[in-house]
Amino acid sequence: VLTFIASLSFMWDRFLTCKENFPKLHWFFMAVTAYCLLVIPTAPTHWYGMFVNLAYDAAKGVLVLGMVLTLILLKRKGRDAGLFFYFCAFIATLFGAITYVSALQGRLPINFVTFNSFQISSLFHVILLSIGLAYRIRRIHQGRSAAREEVRVAALHAREQRNFVAMLSHEFHSPLASIMQSAQIVQITAAPLDEKSEERLDRIRDRAEELSSLIDTFLANNALAGGVMALNREKIAIEPFLKSAIELLPSDDQERVSVKSI
Repeated sequence: VLTFIASLSFMWDRFLTCKENFPKLHWFFMAVTAYCLLVIPTAPTHWYGMFVNLAYDAAKGVLVLGMVLTLILLKRKGRDAGLFFYFCAFIATLFGAITYVSALQGRLPINFVTFNSFQISSLFHVILLSIGLAYRIRRIHQGRSAAREEVRVAALHAREQRNFVAMLSHEFHSPLASIMQSAQIVQITAAPLDEKSEERLDRIRDRAEELSSLIDTFLANNALAGGVMALNREKIAIEPFLKSAIELLPSDDQERVSVKSI
């Protein structure tokens, strides 16, 4: 009897996942299980009667509490067939126990059905629990299959993204390389250029190199493979920043722009 009560308490704690859904009541189920297991060695002693009566009361508490918690989970999760079968298993056991006690008290005639009602209800109890557990295992397998499919799709999208970025990076690099090479060829092969022309060609090459560097930074495959690109925010002095931006302008334009501190 004590072994049955211990296994009943432990089983319902696992079926209802009390450790996650009802953390405080989880310890009640574990306490009942531990109490019944610890009391088993007292079976040959005169203390057994007192201990087993307390175990019976605990078993009633487990059944009632399990039924209430099942109803709460049904309300939380809506139409969950597994929980519905668990609840029906409680009802079957409760109906069998009431029928058996009523027969012993003379309220019902004693026959094969009423006298063995508790054993019959226990059989239905196990069958309903097995159906509910099978449904739960089926849902777990479906969840795993869905998770594996999501991982496969995410990996496919990541591969397509890397291929697109590689193509985009190549399409940007090619014209920039042509621009830099053309500017360099002009400086080498052209007749001696005046100072402004040299300055403009240098600026063309510098801007092309900066754009190429930005492409390498923001379209790098290794940065995208990590899932995110880390951005470090830092404070800067606005005046030096604006002056450095103005220095990128042609000399004639620089003369028309000035920065003054307020």
